[in-house]
Amino acid sequence: MEIETCVDEVPDEETSLSGKHTKSSREQKSFCLCSCYNLSQRVWANLILLVLCYTCVFASTTLMIGGAALATLSVGGDSSNAPVAQGVFFVGAAAVSIFTAPLFGRLGRRFGFAVGSCIGIVGGCIGMGGIFASSTALVILSAFPTGMATGVGLHLRFAAMEVVREEVKPFAMTLVLSGGCIAAFLGPESQLATTGIFGENLEYFGLFMMIVIFNAVGAILVLFVKFPAEEDDSTEDLETVEEDGVMRVDVKDREEKIEIVYTP
Repeated sequence: MEIETCVDEVPDEETSLSGKHTKSSREQKSFCLCSCYNLSQRVWANLILLVLCYTCVFASTTLMIGGAALATLSVGGDSSNAPVAQGVFFVGAAAVSIFTAPLFGRLGRRFGFAVGSCIGIVGGCIGMGGIFASSTALVILSAFPTGMATGVGLHLRFAAMEVVREEVKPFAMTLVLSGGCIAAFLGPESQLATTGIFGENLEYFGLFMMIVIFNAVGAILVLFVKFPAEEDDSTEDLETVEEDGVMRVDVKDREEKIEIVYTP
């Protein structure tokens, strides 16, 4: 018994009902890859700001995870209490997920992320107070709001997909996640640079000070990000261009372009 397999060839171009040629699937894929870099200055600015915000969030995270145990020991805590701060940090990061959706729904993306960074500032201030007062309890407690800030900041990678076109979303998420690579060096290096600068009794005071600084910078930067869902939907910025039976409606300073084809 002979079995013949027939494979239909896919044409390079497809013809629409109107007789016009459309792009093949191969051409569309290559177009999608190239269009990742064909973004307006405004979209690039949004993505860069989100990368920096993500860097600040995870620089603070690496400081807490890497230095919380040492900070606990430096204020008189024993070895059994040293890992507790790290556990409290992850509890805070998980607990905030319950409130993240209502937070963004009520305040929007921009102010929702700013509130998350402010919570991180509170955590850093509690940690500074714990080092200054040599309080093990305060150092451990500081990990909870710092973890909450990280839990909110994790959503920055999803927010990056809201400021670009559909075909550019994978590139936008990957770009923002690269901020974590920067934070992997920035966090530990800032800890090394600030350890002991306030004296032996306040050896890890600089660690929590940097947590405050990173969260403050992140809170300021995210306020400059323009999220489409929070913009005014008025038609004052519309431009219409009619050419060869095609009406193009371009929105100023946006990536979207609407084409309306009509028959005179």
